Amino acid sequence: MRSGVVLCVPSSISKPSQGLLYVSGQLQEKGVSLLQCTEALIAKEPDRLEEFIAQNNLQSVLVIADSSKESVMEALRYSIERAGLGRLSVCYLDIKLIDRQAQGAENKLGYSTILTNLARLERNDYVRDAIYRTAISPAKISRRQLLRSVPRALKVESDIPIVLQDKCTRRSNSCTYCIDACPVKAISATRESVVIDDRACLECGACARDCPIGAIQVPSISDDQIIAMLNTLSSEESGSNRRLLLLTCPIGFQKFVSEATENGNFGLGIVPVTIPCVAAIGSYHYLWAASLGVDLVTACPDDSCPRMPAVLRMQDHVESSKKVLENVGESRVAIQHLTLNRTDSMLDKVSPVSEQSGMKRGTELSGSRREATLEALKTLQAGKESALTVTSDHMLPFFDMTIDGAACTFCGVCEKGCPDHAISFMKDGPYLSLMFDPAACGGCKVCEKICPEGAIKITRHTELSDVMARLKKTKAKDEDAKCENCGASLGSKQGLLIIEKKLAKAGSSPAIAKSLHLCVRCKQMAFRPAK
Repeated sequence: MRSGVVLCVPSSISKPSQGLLYVSGQLQEKGVSLLQCTEALIAKEPDRLEEFIAQNNLQSVLVIADSSKESVMEALRYSIERAGLGRLSVCYLDIKLIDRQAQGAENKLGYSTILTNLARLERNDYVRDAIYRTAISPAKISRRQLLRSVPRALKVESDIPIVLQDKCTRRSNSCTYCIDACPVKAISATRESVVIDDRACLECGACARDCPIGAIQVPSISDDQIIAMLNTLSSEESGSNRRLLLLTCPIGFQKFVSEATENGNFGLGIVPVTIPCVAAIGSYHYLWAASLGVDLVTACPDDSCPRMPAVLRMQDHVESSKKVLENVGESRVAIQHLTLNRTDSMLDKVSPVSEQSGMKRGTELSGSRREATLEALKTLQAGKESALTVTSDHMLPFFDMTIDGAACTFCGVCEKGCPDHAISFMKDGPYLSLMFDPAACGGCKVCEKICPEGAIKITRHTELSDVMARLKKTKAKDEDAKCENCGASLGSKQGLLIIEKKLAKAGSSPAIAKSLHLCVRCKQMAFRPAK
């Protein structure tokens, strides 16, 4: 997605500072489309910004301006809207913040903040699907529902999570992670997928956070965008300073900017990014950051926020990630979630976190949620001899299967129903084995639901070394039964005995029970009518 930068310098400044000149020079060297203008120029010639967007065929824009001047911000927003860009395609940074961060050419923090936010815009692939077309129901609705419905009916972009139907298909009847995560019960399951009630949704992103396979994404902070930001922040040379990625909501961002521009110390390397709600960040995101040597802090600025029920589970995700880091002996990165009171200083709370010494950077991440997490785990595990394990209550997107060997009949229903192809049957000499691939399992519990014997149980995975090795594990094993007449394979011997007992309990004739031990050809011969 083509992105550009608009640097709007206050009219009161006759000449940009050394820090802003350094930032603009670096952006031009990198080949980023850049429009440098003054507030007076935007007010007099609003078409200049529209022409810039059109000439460079931009699909998203990063605007750096004085956010305290409402008239200037309104003029910028008006020009951007006329150029055809929605609000999710635009990111705003305060010029006072960037100027303070970029004081002196040796301090690249301001440049890193711009590149990190640009990386997010460049991977804004789900924005095109973020326009909701909800018709107002003829039934009675509340005032809140009405106010939330009208913008949707007018095709306004929304941060309501998007369900990726191709990933969610065949899971919705048994997978309930997103439904359980939603604090307002705005998600319901259908035969094909899950549906989000956009009039009830709080746009907190908790459903996207708890989906193990990433089948739900928040338009303005998807997994691809987080990976892009972390890769960018990790690859940029930071000199002697650390890089801490601070994710917070718009209220928290403004609070941080206000505090930082007044008395901030940017030697600590805090890079702020606005996201709809921190409840969208999961344990795997923290591990991604740790594997790349980036400190990651999420901060909720108000503990009385209506989304607090979703935010409360954030600490579980942080603790789960910390247990993995403790397991590999990694203490050089800082991952943390902060829930603040309205009177708390965000800068004071965040700053101590970023003073720890950093770790060696890993390789860039890519791929889906589970693939990126596996790569992060491999980086963290590198050079460690001990197996990587976590407690059973961890929040990582990996699962294990347990099977009641006395009940399994090796019928194959679980293999046919598994949407991830994590279950397979293998014949090894005189034995049959039910194999399970923990790296492929998405935890949907379809197999658990459709097993006619109720012999399967899906649990959170505790031995992550098996997942990283991508080794299939034998979950059940039985002798291969043979036809009593010709010796042809009949399948599981234990399965035949279980079925035989059920038939006997149901009062079936001995002839039917005996037929279980014959292959199809021998059955036809045995029960052929006499001529």
